[in-house]
Amino acid sequence: MNYQEILEKLKEFYPNGVEDFAYEEQSYDFENYPEALEAQKVRKEFRKLHLIDNKWDNVENPKIYFELPDEYEVIKKLSRKKAGLNWVEVDKYGGEGKGSTWYSIKYFIDYDIYIKVDGYYQSYNGTEFYDGWDCCSEVKPIQKTITVFE
Repeated sequence: MNYQEILEKLKEFYPNGVEDFAYEEQSYDFENYPEALEAQKVRKEFRKLHLIDNKWDNVENPKIYFELPDEYEVIKKLSRKKAGLNWVEVDKYGGEGKGSTWYSIKYFIDYDIYIKVDGYYQSYNGTEFYDGWDCCSEVKPIQKTITVFE
């Protein structure tokens, strides 16, 4: 699949617009995702067993807890599979305190394609995607060498 074909498939999967793709918004209807309910249950049980009076019973347990997949990550992963596309977010920037620039870069593993979604952040209105799906572009990682003096 090339960039255009991936974009067309994304438009079908996210009919509400590019915002849903940028933020990976999907229905969090847990009834349709039993795997997500199971992940939620595992995390709750782990907390119940190892977090006592708001203190972990072992210094390693917070690390273990935060490595457990949460229900939302499970749904995102299953949604990507349902869309027939496998991607990961490899970079993102923007939001409060970072000026008006906002972007997210998704890497489509099976096709070695990177898609950048550009938005415009405003503190009073959040991120806007004024160009709709045209705010998406194919990008490639490039290494640059810089010189700094300290």
